[in-house]
Amino acid sequence: MVPVAFAQGAVIEVTPSGRAAAGSTVTVKWSGPNGPGDYITVARKGAGPFEYLGYRQTSDGRTAVNPVSIVLPPEPGAYEIRYLLGNPRTVLAVVPYEVTAVAATIEGPASIAPGARFEIVWSGPNNGGDWVTIVAAGAPPRAYGSYVEVRAGTADDKTGRRSATLRAPAEPGRYELRYVQQGRLVIGTRPIDVGAEVARTPEGSAPATPAPQPPQPAQVVGPPPQAAPQAPSTPQGPVAFGNNRVVNTSKPSTDGGGLTTSPNTTIAPPTNPVDPANFTAEQRGDGVVHLRWNTVAGAGSYMVGGPATGTGRTASTNFLALTGVPPGTHTWTVATVYAPGGIMTTADKWSKVTFTVKAMSGRYRIVLNGFKVNQETYDDQLNFDGQHDEVYASVAVAVTEEYGARKVLMPTQIVKSAVHGDLGKGGIQVRAGSILPTGGIATGDIVPNMTNPALPAGPASANTFPLVLWEGPLADDKEMVAIMPVLWEWDGNSELYDEWARTASRLQTRAAGPSMRLFTFGNAGEPRVKCSALAANVNTCRPGVDRPIGLGNCYSLDVDTWCDISITFTRKSIEQALSSPYQAGGIPPGVIHVQLKESRWDTRANYDVYFRVERVP
Repeated sequence: MVPVAFAQGAVIEVTPSGRAAAGSTVTVKWSGPNGPGDYITVARKGAGPFEYLGYRQTSDGRTAVNPVSIVLPPEPGAYEIRYLLGNPRTVLAVVPYEVTAVAATIEGPASIAPGARFEIVWSGPNNGGDWVTIVAAGAPPRAYGSYVEVRAGTADDKTGRRSATLRAPAEPGRYELRYVQQGRLVIGTRPIDVGAEVARTPEGSAPATPAPQPPQPAQVVGPPPQAAPQAPSTPQGPVAFGNNRVVNTSKPSTDGGGLTTSPNTTIAPPTNPVDPANFTAEQRGDGVVHLRWNTVAGAGSYMVGGPATGTGRTASTNFLALTGVPPGTHTWTVATVYAPGGIMTTADKWSKVTFTVKAMSGRYRIVLNGFKVNQETYDDQLNFDGQHDEVYASVAVAVTEEYGARKVLMPTQIVKSAVHGDLGKGGIQVRAGSILPTGGIATGDIVPNMTNPALPAGPASANTFPLVLWEGPLADDKEMVAIMPVLWEWDGNSELYDEWARTASRLQTRAAGPSMRLFTFGNAGEPRVKCSALAANVNTCRPGVDRPIGLGNCYSLDVDTWCDISITFTRKSIEQALSSPYQAGGIPPGVIHVQLKESRWDTRANYDVYFRVERVP
């Protein structure tokens, strides 16, 4: 720390001392008069008292702010940290300061198809106001296409790098991936070709294709966070960048939705300064809010304050896209920044909009909670396979897009439980049931052992009940999880299960909606499993072969057949289930009841099966 004092009575100390990286934040401890409009700023070495970059006031209007934080400019060079008297504008203290250059690296594919999403990885300072984007080769530094604010990227704690997904422009051509510091200085680039075959242009020439258009609605749209323009030579309040704000008013304000007032100014306001009308907010994704307002004649830009704007964001048009907005009810403000003149209205005049942001994605788990035996199956009467019923579950699970082509996001996987029943016989893996101390599932039993199979019964498991079927993220109108469950009566021969497993992969291609539907493997002339007392069908479903529980006459044939049950889950349907009241029979919210009932005398099983959905961190 290097304290420097002036005769007028101000002292400042800067940490870190002497130098710091471009775009980083320094801490300034000060002592001085703390008069109305006094502020700490950074300016180029030798600049006049009315020239400034980042600044912070010494008071928030009620109490002193000490120390203050100042964001350094992105351009390296010789600067000064200053204490300025607000009125008359006078430099009271100064510390020489060096801003050192920083660099960034950005990696991505060498080529990509037009309009395709692709992943990028970068390392850099990752300061507020920095972003990564894709633009036409040779585009101006402030150009942008699809972009991501660097702090919204996924961080790798081991490498220190971050990653995110961008969308390629629709037009083929030569482009660049860029790391842009504070919206105006490119500190890292990497070439990328868009299109299967790209016409090369000589180095240094303009690209052969037009600059990319703003990103599609699925992406963050609108201009990236921009640094405010440099201060004009006429004396006015500080024009800020990074975490600071462009504000110009003669009165302090404490109600600005994230904005604060600047040092006093001698600039006369426009004849009738106004702030934008028709200020609206619209949610366009999880944590993504689009703000719009009417343009104002004479406006150079607009200053927006509120959640996800830091200490204020400058918009060059009447639109601003915000990301990372938390769920809840929020208020934003927008003020007109006149050119020249700055913000000429007080905070109580700034336009405001209040809007409730809802979560649009989350992480969920689907569990087969357990089952109740209302009537056990018709089993081997000599109980060679164990006392009464022996049961296991198999569930096919797939994830697809909810709408459109329903692209497969996770191919069909089969979750299979251990065999539950009488441990006194070989092949049984988990004790269940009440017939003997070693188990045996009979009428009236509940698995796992509890009074209500619809309620949670301890932690979920990978091979016993409660059985985890799927866990992962779901977003509104994006992903859909489909499950196809079967409860089997185990007899030691898995040939029917093997056939089911072979065909279960078709789950991912079946049409399914946001509610339970019934599906079949074959058609009315080709049921997958047939069971009957008729001799002609004994070879299909016979004693000693595992069979599904819940056979029925779903093909209008004179035989019992198995018809698959498919249940689909979306985020909306899960949230609706979790917020629903208790159902008949004491079934709690988030639980789905499926009855497996057989009516024929030679099968006669009746099981209640319960599935549960839950939110997970």
